[in-house]
Amino acid sequence: MRVSSLLFALVGTAFATGTLFRVPVSTPQPENLSPTIAHRENVPDDHHNYTFQELEPTTNGSIFRQPYFRFLFLFKRKPSVTEAWFNQHWASVHADLTMSLKGTGVSLSRYVQFHQVHPEQLVPLLSHGIVIAPYDGMAEFHAPDIQHVVDFFDIAWGNVELDTDMRSFVDVTAGFQIMGGYDQLIFGAKIHDSAGHDGILSNDPRLKSGY
Repeated sequence: MRVSSLLFALVGTAFATGTLFRVPVSTPQPENLSPTIAHRENVPDDHHNYTFQELEPTTNGSIFRQPYFRFLFLFKRKPSVTEAWFNQHWASVHADLTMSLKGTGVSLSRYVQFHQVHPEQLVPLLSHGIVIAPYDGMAEFHAPDIQHVVDFFDIAWGNVELDTDMRSFVDVTAGFQIMGGYDQLIFGAKIHDSAGHDGILSNDPRLKSGY
């Protein structure tokens, strides 16, 4: 089965057609936006008194929804390799092979590796039902839409050198898990070349200081 068929089966026809995460070409700017509560079944009016009025639901969508499709690929380290070698190899050899694929710069706009290290440092956070995610790495890809991600993975999955290298450090027997969707940027600056919109910035006088 081609990866395109697999991805479409996993993320559904809404991703495949672009109907679920399609972003309007024109995004309203905060100074031009007069928020109006959307009295619709899918956007409930909860009568919340907003400190940050730009977070209030509006009839014309949120200015903080970013205009790219984000795809996450989660996996585990191969038990026979050390954590140090896993992190170094993935960030160097495998990253170079990935960037050298035909079409990487066309299909993708961003490729990020998240390396989970020393999970024991997270122990103080383990309360209220929180558990440490059972993964050692997460690859993050940004693209214009799901079809560009599918095009990229069709090439990646069919590349023997890349596949062989992946099997040298990834536990393929544990399988992979994926997520796809959009970023709702609440706090922080946008990715400068994304054509997105800044979230609430750190110099906003409404932010409270201290603990």
